[in-house]
Amino acid sequence: MIRVTAVVSGPGVLWRACSSPWRVPVTLADLHDSLCGLSVSQDCRLPYNVYELLFQPGEPDTSARVRAFKFAKDHGCEVENDLKAQEVRFVKRITNPRCCVNPVPH
Repeated sequence: MIRVTAVVSGPGVLWRACSSPWRVPVTLADLHDSLCGLSVSQDCRLPYNVYELLFQPGEPDTSARVRAFKFAKDHGCEVENDLKAQEVRFVKRITNPRCCVNPVPH
């Protein structure tokens, strides 16, 4: 099994794992839990290979981006794509978005 770690960062926050290290396959429920646990300005970074599992067929597909942007918005986040690092960042912008207070199944 491949071991993949997503990363959380933010101003004044040292690098640490998003919740706990994930094992592939990562689920949207895992990402939901991680995003709901972020503080404003922290981010959760997904390597492209993990992003591709969640939002198929991955980068650079427009339909995958639309689904990722909607998922991010529902969780009070914005999506940033870092081509150089080959990762997608979900950056928390809103405290306690509705889906984190009243979770809905993904």
